Amino acid sequence: MKIYLFTSKLNFKTSGGSVTDFHLKAKGLKEAGYKVTAVTVYSQSNFIDFPLPYDLKEEITLTKNYFGIQKSFFSFLKKYENQADVFYVEGHSYIFSAIFYKLLGGKVPIIAFFNFKLNSIEDNLSLSKSSNLFKYFKSKFKYYLEYLFGRLFANKIDKYIFNTPMLEKIYLNRGYPKEKSCVVEDFVDTESIVRKNLTAEPDPLDDNKEIIKIFCSGRMVKEKGFDLVIRAFKNLEMKDRLKLTIGGDGPEKKYLENLAREQGDEAYINFPGWVSKEELYNSFQRSDIFIFPKWNIEYGSVVLTEAMAFGLASVIPGGGALEWLSGGAALTFKNDDYNDLAEKLKILINDRHLRESLKQKSVARAKELDCKLLTKKFIKVIEALKLKLLSD
Repeated sequence: MKIYLFTSKLNFKTSGGSVTDFHLKAKGLKEAGYKVTAVTVYSQSNFIDFPLPYDLKEEITLTKNYFGIQKSFFSFLKKYENQADVFYVEGHSYIFSAIFYKLLGGKVPIIAFFNFKLNSIEDNLSLSKSSNLFKYFKSKFKYYLEYLFGRLFANKIDKYIFNTPMLEKIYLNRGYPKEKSCVVEDFVDTESIVRKNLTAEPDPLDDNKEIIKIFCSGRMVKEKGFDLVIRAFKNLEMKDRLKLTIGGDGPEKKYLENLAREQGDEAYINFPGWVSKEELYNSFQRSDIFIFPKWNIEYGSVVLTEAMAFGLASVIPGGGALEWLSGGAALTFKNDDYNDLAEKLKILINDRHLRESLKQKSVARAKELDCKLLTKKFIKVIEALKLKLLSD
């Protein structure tokens, strides 16, 4: 069976969990005996520094215009339809093209994957009438166009995969068919992480067992809420026992550094900037507590799964997809409440036995999310689709 998986880019240097998820899906299907081809739509942004275990087709999209992007992606579907048995596409970016392809008689069944809301939904959340009026009305037009297509023609897509049930619910409420929907978590090679972490030699430069090391990382944008971590840190006591590292880079970095300085905590908070995947994993390995301060309540996270695989006691926002993903292996705090975050950190800092208990629960939960197990779930989706098509 020939499966073509489409993604925007494969940048293994600077991109986040979505690239990891896509790569492990393609790799898992290849190892299971499928003929797998990845197609990158913005190949000018690729950064691939190792041999891929699957075939790669590099396409170029130059336009940033919404309709130009959809038209370009439609042409890629048509280009490869005689070579593929199944298409897998990133739904939040290309659902419009995929539906249009099926409406015009496209013969290849499509699996649409969503780990974000539709782009038009996010645009509408970030714009108001006080913003640029042209952008405002353009985003509204996109929103209602996608909303209309979702309600009228979503059943044209053969299968929908969501990475959390919370995100799935959003799309079901927009008219997407439940009978074609399922949830498959983000792919992470947790077994390899657990195995390497258990056999790793301790860092000779980092052998101070009296210091409790707290870590968080990500793109430094307002939506990620790293300021909550710094404000919570202000409420902590005995800071000589603590070391906080906030990894990553982005437009909020200077603001966060200034906030730490204004609080008088710059001696305890480290901002290493962007680091490689290997350095990120080293930071996980050296840390005791992981904080995921803020994210969209419906979204999952590869980074949280990785932190659990390293056996970190995690503190995460409660009541959403992250709590669901953790499976009870993390402490939760009230969303956007840095005082509550501080209280949860105090509990973990002062209770070594709780940290150890959460470590064991985290590793156990991470093993349940290993990419090899999720590949089996993914294959069930593909095989069920294949059977349905044969019976129709």
